[in-house]
Amino acid sequence: MKERGNAGAWYRWEAWGGFLFLAVACLIVGLLKPRFLSPANLLTIAQQASPLLIAAVAQAFVVMAGEIDLSLGSAAAVISMVAVMSAKSLGTVPGILMGLLTGASLGFLNGIVVTRLRVPAFIATVGMLTYAQGIALYLGGGVPIEFPPPSFAWPGQGFLGPLPAVTVIAAMVLIFVHLVLTRTVFGRHLRATGGNRLVALLSGVHVQRVRLAAFVLSGTFTGLSAIVLASRVNSGQPYLYPSLPFEAIAALAVGGISLRGGEGTVRQILLGVLIFSAMSNALNFFAISSYVQQMITGAMTVLALLFSRWQGLPRAKEGG
Repeated sequence: MKERGNAGAWYRWEAWGGFLFLAVACLIVGLLKPRFLSPANLLTIAQQASPLLIAAVAQAFVVMAGEIDLSLGSAAAVISMVAVMSAKSLGTVPGILMGLLTGASLGFLNGIVVTRLRVPAFIATVGMLTYAQGIALYLGGGVPIEFPPPSFAWPGQGFLGPLPAVTVIAAMVLIFVHLVLTRTVFGRHLRATGGNRLVALLSGVHVQRVRLAAFVLSGTFTGLSAIVLASRVNSGQPYLYPSLPFEAIAALAVGGISLRGGEGTVRQILLGVLIFSAMSNALNFFAISSYVQQMITGAMTVLALLFSRWQGLPRAKEGG
């Protein structure tokens, strides 16, 4: 199924103009702060961007299906707690697997509530946000779970040659997702479901299964992002990354993915995340306080969502 677009000229601009804007902006910052474009700092940006990139992939699956998931932040907190607890008692690999399984299970639960109980995704995932946050606090008694095995730190802090391990993991995720979206029946059905649920249903697409699978994939990749984040701080945190779902949504919007559903590419996900991460890094070079950075990020998020709304308001889906 072909991607939707407004017009050929707009599509070409969306495809390349965003990266051109990013390159020019980075060049300007580099002229003012030469260390910004140093290889070491560019690797730092890549390392910092990678967890958000994986989380944006997680959000992209549900957005492309015409849904939304606001529970990523609390889900990541639960996953980090479970992964570290399991790693302490069973070892690093079982801990990582338990974290991924927890993420997939939370995604499955979200999907069941949305597809079988027909609760709107916004309401269902806000409920999961509160529920998961309670679990995260309960598991650790309100405090972090620390001291996993030393090997647990490798995904978030280790290197493969000159490259951060987390960046290699994120690159593999992008390749995998690109193949899923462009080379599989599921990828075509995902876009069809998000584009027009009724037409997809009449075309023989198992709409409910596709939507459920999108939530499960979202939960699994949220699990991977949470494991990387927990590995970076070497602990399970009950408040690991509260703004994760909103930053992921904003990154998709900045990259050009409409919240209407039915469209999206790996290139767009990468562009949005790189813009966010490069901006944050540049603000640090200019010694902008963290409070002002939060204000700027919030304003950028609102503008990105307004732009997505300008592209087209989310439509009510029929059928399924």
